[in-house]
Amino acid sequence: MLQEVVIARPPVIANGKVAHRGKLSAHYRALVQRIQAANLGAPSTESIETIGITSCAPGAGVSTVSFNIAVAAARAFMGPVLYIDADITKKPNRRLIPHSPTLGLADVLADSADPMDCVVKTQIDNLSVIAGRGTAKHDELSFDPFKAAEVLNDYKCQFKLVIVDVPAPTELNGSIYLAGKLDGVVLVIESELSDGRAALRTKQRLVEANANLLGVVLNKRRKHMPNWLYKLL
Repeated sequence: MLQEVVIARPPVIANGKVAHRGKLSAHYRALVQRIQAANLGAPSTESIETIGITSCAPGAGVSTVSFNIAVAAARAFMGPVLYIDADITKKPNRRLIPHSPTLGLADVLADSADPMDCVVKTQIDNLSVIAGRGTAKHDELSFDPFKAAEVLNDYKCQFKLVIVDVPAPTELNGSIYLAGKLDGVVLVIESELSDGRAALRTKQRLVEANANLLGVVLNKRRKHMPNWLYKLL
């Protein structure tokens, strides 16, 4: 078993429909509070300023979870919040970032743009975003986790909370090293579909990188019975 605290179970998907938007917002507000409470091992003088959201395999819903955490934190008046898509190989998700930024994290890592030049304010108060891929061509992209960790320190000086959408770890993408440099990491597991062995391997690699694993989010949980029957259980 993972032996980590399950800090959230996002709204259930039933018949292809997700919970009402109001319930969704309330869920993510509670998730932000639980992430803060999960940082019990840190000294009292320290606070979580950078949180990485990752998974053991692509498709677990990390981008959706991490962006909604950033939105909930911004709406909770937790200060200026920054959402960073650390996957420099993909174009911005239009569902999350409607207007495609010209510059992205890839440009910062390539020293072709200043870190703050890539920051785009959203219509949500206190929330800014940084896309992963910028102007660089796909064959020119290179993710340097050491440089990325340095850049994050620059953003910590400008934002009270930085949420990093970290790609699922592989042997080549440097996600594990980056996760170890963050104040906390949340592991998203796709309910019913994730390979338990892969989740355990990812957890072990995070631990070996000295990552502060705050807990686990079970995502895309489905109901196999009607609501009225669940209420009777």
